[in-house]
Amino acid sequence: MPDTVDAIEPSGSVRRLGPRGRVAVVAVVVAVVAAVGWVVFGSSDEHQAPSSIAASAAPTSAQPELTSAPFALARDGNTVTLTGSLASTRSKSELAAAVKAQWLNATIDDKTSVVDGAGTPDMAAVGNVLSAADAIADFGLSIDGATITLMGTAPNLDVAGAVQSAAALSFPGAKLANNIQIPAPGGPVAPPAPEPSSAPAPGPAPAPAGGPCAKVQADVTELLRTPISFVTGGSQMTGESRRLLVQIADKIKGCPNGAVTVIGYTDNQGSDAVNLRLSDTRAKAVAAALVSNGVLASKMTARGAGSANPIADNNTEEGRAKNRRVEITVG
Repeated sequence: MPDTVDAIEPSGSVRRLGPRGRVAVVAVVVAVVAAVGWVVFGSSDEHQAPSSIAASAAPTSAQPELTSAPFALARDGNTVTLTGSLASTRSKSELAAAVKAQWLNATIDDKTSVVDGAGTPDMAAVGNVLSAADAIADFGLSIDGATITLMGTAPNLDVAGAVQSAAALSFPGAKLANNIQIPAPGGPVAPPAPEPSSAPAPGPAPAPAGGPCAKVQADVTELLRTPISFVTGGSQMTGESRRLLVQIADKIKGCPNGAVTVIGYTDNQGSDAVNLRLSDTRAKAVAAALVSNGVLASKMTARGAGSANPIADNNTEEGRAKNRRVEITVG
């Protein structure tokens, strides 16, 4: 290989370069190629270092989502009743552990069911609320979508406020409904005695047949002439049905000592196993909604019956729609 190389001057003449000149030319060529490569490829994500791509794609931290399916917790002294839907058996165990961590001697009546996609409440947040509500012997907590409802009778305003603050801090962004009651100082005031009258006192009004719960059952049955509606294949109720259950809960509270039974039914489409599970989750969703509106969980039972006991013809769409129902019995 020759020790010199030809270089073309701007004027067109040829000049011989020695070894040092040749090295300089090669260096310039390499630098130009590297610069062109950076301009063409340097700004693309696929040519960045892996660490820089990961940093730019890292998701920002978000608050845990609330469970979308209805879920309720009700305390009655040392008994804690759980109703509604949870995402897994692990969620059920974690919830029981959260209750036991606060009330070690509590008896847990777990009526929850496992439903895929139901979501799981933040157990640490639930524990914070339970800790604040330790002095409320009849404390109730309901989580339904992004709405949290607090219930019970607090000994004073400070306790009620502490529970509300704990819920607001533990579940930021949630819609909070504080239904905790506080007894009036000195108890209720007795009404004034009636003025004496010479007229004979009227006799007591006749009680409706079957007692007060019979009237409640009649009212509930009348309200259920408007069926409770759910999303297709799921246990999430429509807004109209939630409002209907508020009215039904108000009626049921007129029979405070009566047992409440909720039974879900489906039509005959699909397998028996699927229908039984769907009817069960819907019944428990209705029960949880009733509890969140003040009905005692300790008086509540809920179950599914699948396609049993049809009340209409399953061979027509109208008949199948009537068979997809929830029945509520009070007494």
